[in-house]
Amino acid sequence: MDTGDYLPKKYKGKNYRAIVRRNGKIRYNGKTFNSLSLAGHAITHRPTNGWYFWKFKNSANELVKLNELRK
Repeated sequence: MDTGDYLPKKYKGKNYRAIVRRNGKIRYNGKTFNSLSLAGHAITHRPTNGWYFWKFKNSANELVKLNELRK
């Protein structure tokens, strides 16, 4: 994934979007987070596995979970 990519997520009927910064941190809602999970927690208000929470567009332009990058 290139730096500066947007990470979309639909949660409880609302659309969210974070961005991966050049330093590897996640920017969401004007705040910077050290991990995907902490950024997801800011939305869900409960423990969240960011690799399964956030999505990205693959080469087929489909939204898939970030965990797919680990395979």
